[in-house]
Amino acid sequence: MLFADLKPALISLSTSFGSTLCCVLPMTIVLLGLGSGGFMMLTMQYRVILYPLKKPLFFVRFLQDFRLRFRVAIRRWMVSRFLT
Repeated sequence: MLFADLKPALISLSTSFGSTLCCVLPMTIVLLGLGSGGFMMLTMQYRVILYPLKKPLFFVRFLQDFRLRFRVAIRRWMVSRFLT
């Protein structure tokens, strides 16, 4: 298995982790008893910073998927053209 096969999986896992970080991290701190509701309200103000970070990652993933599908479509077209 090549690294190129694992790259889309790693990108999708990192973007999903990044998008849930703004909600899961404060909830984990509160559930562990390390903070309070006031602490969660204080940390939720950083979602303004975290939300825009995931947009470029989604766009990069979309472009990679688009290029892959385009290559597959071209190959299928060339094979069908050669066989007929």
